[in-house]
Amino acid sequence: MSAIDALKDIKNNLDEIGKYPITFCCIYKDDDLIYLKDMLLSLPENCEIILMKTVVGGLNQVVNAKRNGRKVYAEWHYDNFNYSAARNACKALATSRVIFSIDADERLLKHQNEELIKYALELDKSDFGGLALWVVSLTDRQTQYSCDSVLRVRIFKNNPEIRWIGIVHENVEMTIRDMNLKIGHSPILLHHIGYNIGINEHYEKVKERIELQRNDLESLSNDYFFDNFCNDVQTFKNIERMRAKNE
Repeated sequence: MSAIDALKDIKNNLDEIGKYPITFCCIYKDDDLIYLKDMLLSLPENCEIILMKTVVGGLNQVVNAKRNGRKVYAEWHYDNFNYSAARNACKALATSRVIFSIDADERLLKHQNEELIKYALELDKSDFGGLALWVVSLTDRQTQYSCDSVLRVRIFKNNPEIRWIGIVHENVEMTIRDMNLKIGHSPILLHHIGYNIGINEHYEKVKERIELQRNDLESLSNDYFFDNFCNDVQTFKNIERMRAKNE
């Protein structure tokens, strides 16, 4: 079932259009399940949630999309993995006018939930295409390895022309700017805990990212993706040195 067919099926069974001020879209793998529960607990109650599990095998299509109240569960079956393709398929199932892209290993601050809904409603009525926020990474004191906090566009209008690009280090900001829409800033903080992991697991994650990017040389002609690729290579070398010291 394509994302469009899945969306039609969901709408035919339960018309949710406009019921929620914002839709949270999350793609995840089996390895992310340990993080998923706490992420869901951090979200506002009055929101739609799309949870899309990525599964190896298939022809890049949405499978088993089902609604249960404010939550939609679906699977993205893929042959060659592409984070942006999965995120775009996930957001195609959203029924609200504003989308918040969140990962399983990220958390919202409960006291900001009411403010977040206010920003979503304001964005919907504005001439802005999206809002940037700070993604704050935590430090792993055991490995003494920390990740810098970054400013990212995670809140944006539910417009089919606003889409993610890039196999990894996905970017939605570029398509917003291509539409000549403005990008604002919000004080919302998003806590990212995914890098608070063991050095060997971090090593494998960065290695996987580098391999995926090497298979997408066309995107490396873009400064944003090339800079992130270089950062990954440097991070990989740093972790290799740290692993050698620990041996």
